[in-house]
Amino acid sequence: MPPAQNLVYVLELDDGYLWVGASTNPVRAMRVHALGTVEPPCEWTTLHPPRRLRVCRPVAPGQVADEAVGETVLDLMARNGVSKVRGGAHAAVALPADTRSELRQRASARRALLVAELRE
Repeated sequence: MPPAQNLVYVLELDDGYLWVGASTNPVRAMRVHALGTVEPPCEWTTLHPPRRLRVCRPVAPGQVADEAVGETVLDLMARNGVSKVRGGAHAAVALPADTRSELRQRASARRALLVAELRE
């Protein structure tokens, strides 16, 4: 039997917040976040309980799951704002000011690319 494929998932949380992760079983991942039994504990999904599994897509061949999560986090921050999205390397509830500033700049650049792609 081939190994299970990693999937990037997005959890829609209360009040419009989002969590991005990777798992071979996103349904189980949502369940453990909702029950508060995820290890290590996830403060973000404790503060903003999951409502539903919003998106689930395979990690691209040759891509590391952490990279795929990071790209998805940045895309969602571009669309929803840095304060509404966490996951991957940016899982902390309170991000340092310099990290928030860098993420806002990167999200703004990503948003500009997304708008340019829509115009093509």
